[in-house]
Amino acid sequence: MKKGSGSRKSNFDMLDSTDSPIMPTRYAHGSSKLIRSIEKTFYPIIGLIAALIVFAILDITDVISKYNILPDRTYDIIITFVAAILLAVVVYLLYSLIKSRKKLHHWADIFERNSIKAGITISMSTTSKEHVLRALSETIEGIGEPLREYLSSSPNRYKNLIDVQIDKDTVFDILIDNDHLTNRTPSNQVSSITLSSKSTSTSIPDNEQTSKEISDLVESTRRYGAIAARVISGRINQETVKSFQAALRKYISSTRNKVALALIIGEGIDEEADNLSKLRINGIDYFILIEKTM
Repeated sequence: MKKGSGSRKSNFDMLDSTDSPIMPTRYAHGSSKLIRSIEKTFYPIIGLIAALIVFAILDITDVISKYNILPDRTYDIIITFVAAILLAVVVYLLYSLIKSRKKLHHWADIFERNSIKAGITISMSTTSKEHVLRALSETIEGIGEPLREYLSSSPNRYKNLIDVQIDKDTVFDILIDNDHLTNRTPSNQVSSITLSSKSTSTSIPDNEQTSKEISDLVESTRRYGAIAARVISGRINQETVKSFQAALRKYISSTRNKVALALIIGEGIDEEADNLSKLRINGIDYFILIEKTM
């Protein structure tokens, strides 16, 4: 078990527990309360708008001046007062919507992060780089299908995505991005398909199919973003996270590519490393640590 796992306090005063089985229920109730609070704010807005409409009708029909119900000055003050209250309520509603949007985005981020983490952990039978790639193809919706097609098209195709060197000091255990994927794929990879007929069989090279698999994965990666992973033996500590983050910053700076997912896979996770991984980094959508004991 990872040290210090269990819970942490979020910016929104809710307990974020990555291991809690009741987390979805708790956040569902929180979302329901947010919607209910926004709904209540609409009632006074509707009442104020209705009051303005009534005053406008009375003004148009000259009822107030005809029957001398209110002096003009008093009538104008009432209209101004109602409009000011309506403006204040609308501003409060806007503030509530912005705050609620931030909360919902935060919760969606937690769900997505935990979904990726759980999916990869379950899909990996070992922590070998090939099995990590297979787990990514089965878990990441954005590139899953084209990555599966790419890996299944050749037994050694996965080698194009592992041990990718960025410079003399930076090597990623796994890197899936459109730049290095295109550059590292051999142009002479050819397989064959045998077509049976009544009297003859023909062996047809599928260069076009291979090219389509590459282009599909490149396009999916361009839309989704790059995926980078580091696989270590032993526990993930703070220095491991800092080193990988530095490598990712160098990669982002040199390629201008967005990193959609950054992973470190190890046999355990230190609390300091877990806290450090949750800090936002420009150019990286999700930075996730995965514990996989064998």
